[in-house]
Amino acid sequence: MLARHNRRKWLVLWGLGCFVAWAFPSAALAADTVDGGTPNKRPNILLMIADDMSWKDWGIYGNTFAKTPHIDRAAAEGVRFTNAYINSPVCHPSRSALLTGQDIWRLRDAAVFGGTLHNTFDTYPAMLGDGGYEVAHSGKGWGPGFTEPGGWTVPPAGRVARLPQILANAEGGDRPFCFWWGTTLGHREFDYKPDGRALDTIEVPPYLPDTRAVREDFGGYFQEVEAFDAEVGKVVAALERAGLAEDTILIITSDHGQPWPRGKGSLYDMGTRVPLIVRWPAKIKPSRVVDDFVNLIDLAPTILEAAGLAAGAQMTGKSLMKTLLSDRSGVIETARDRTHFALEAHHTVGPYQAWLGYMSGRAIRTDKHLYIRNYPRQGHPGWKPVQAGPTVGIMQKEMAVNETVRRNYELCFGLRPEEELYDVKADPYQMHDLADDPRYAEIKKTLEKALADYMRATADPRAAGRGEVFARYPIWAGGSTSQMGGYNLAGQLELFHHSRYAQWMKENHPDR
Repeated sequence: MLARHNRRKWLVLWGLGCFVAWAFPSAALAADTVDGGTPNKRPNILLMIADDMSWKDWGIYGNTFAKTPHIDRAAAEGVRFTNAYINSPVCHPSRSALLTGQDIWRLRDAAVFGGTLHNTFDTYPAMLGDGGYEVAHSGKGWGPGFTEPGGWTVPPAGRVARLPQILANAEGGDRPFCFWWGTTLGHREFDYKPDGRALDTIEVPPYLPDTRAVREDFGGYFQEVEAFDAEVGKVVAALERAGLAEDTILIITSDHGQPWPRGKGSLYDMGTRVPLIVRWPAKIKPSRVVDDFVNLIDLAPTILEAAGLAAGAQMTGKSLMKTLLSDRSGVIETARDRTHFALEAHHTVGPYQAWLGYMSGRAIRTDKHLYIRNYPRQGHPGWKPVQAGPTVGIMQKEMAVNETVRRNYELCFGLRPEEELYDVKADPYQMHDLADDPRYAEIKKTLEKALADYMRATADPRAAGRGEVFARYPIWAGGSTSQMGGYNLAGQLELFHHSRYAQWMKENHPDR
């Protein structure tokens, strides 16, 4: 749903356009044509978003174990981005940022896991729906969390529907569609099924124990990657059968990195760097590889521009249309030499203790370095070993007698320092912190300032010393329960049913 002022603006412009079409039909025709009279058809938008898959996990990105022929084909027929990042390495905030085109710190309680996304924020599906698109989604859309407290009557990604029906509606019609195709493939739990392949071709991150059990864990994960690839093949085939492939922008990506320590839920590359492929046969030159730094918050303004609509005034992402329509590879826009991302945690206890593993932080990533500013909390126990598979038990057993394993366990689950700095060229897994190395003092100072400048420019509450607001937002308890929990004005942890979410926020966050 559009913010009220944007809806009024759209209605005024729509009414003016209707008047122009009636009074000056030739002018209206000219406004809707390109290249001297060729109809400028609005493209369909189809986003396929995987769960918990990093940029290293698909064949076209160098994975030698997982076979992804359909994804590889889409990349050969479109653009593959080598430096794509999410805005937060946790599914709920990441998906909120993608939908709104905004940094998570601007989204209030959508910045924390299990909050809501308020419909006062512009989202690209709602804007496309108001602009005449059929908008729907299937599978995993926004969340997890509750949409009703945010004022939604349909999910933020659109009503629930099946893609075949959407394609059938679009065939022969003049109403384009916007479809969010979500999946849980890649999310734990997954079960490795031996298929005759040797597991020794799997690249195990050097901070994890390299054992048969861990390799089988990765094997099961990569089999889910291959299952997602098969779904990509089905979707592309369906588009081609319907005669809609040429005019459909197909976006294939993931919500964040893989579910192992220092991946999902952390600000290192294995948590924040994701695959991104965009295929649009009518407009995009094939077989291009782009090295610009992009963030998934750039997708919302890109999609809106492709549909002939202006990006929402709230959006901090920047359209990628110039990059998509270029005929070059490599670096296209030199200003895209960095990106920013964030993580917000919650300091509640009890049923929410599993999520104490997420420490709040901000980060800036360039071609050479990763700088992280953490915000430690009193009493924080360090990363909780959740969703980490068999690696945790193996490390806990071996660390008592193996110093290397003990250090790696601390890397994975220990408290982070207030600042971290990594040379990503020499240290691709970001294991050697250079923040206290005097040789890197100037680099750290430069990146620290650049990050702080961006936070101030985008109104991050932490830049203004108001970071405590994130710790007071309520979160969902998880599972099938409808219970929420948050710190009230008296500073006490209060549990309540999610139906009271909106009222609880009014009572305890009057400054929101």
